[in-house]
Amino acid sequence: MYKKIPIDGQHEVIGMSGDIALYQGKPVVHTHMVVGSSDGTTRACHVLEAYVSPTLEVIVTVDPIVIQKRFDPATDLTLIDPGLK
Repeated sequence: MYKKIPIDGQHEVIGMSGDIALYQGKPVVHTHMVVGSSDGTTRACHVLEAYVSPTLEVIVTVDPIVIQKRFDPATDLTLIDPGLK
């Protein structure tokens, strides 16, 4: 489980990346984000939940190959498995 680190107040999204992959036949979003505050400091984390105001511009690139994930008991993580089709 990811550690929840609340980031309160108004921040600017500086960078955001991740993937949308299939896990057990359902789409799952995995996203990382870097935000900046008005004093110039930055924070980065996995996105578990976010509220946007006034706007957030997002570009999603669709790959012709579907990304699939599987649970890896050795790491206790759901990982991309390039062997799954």
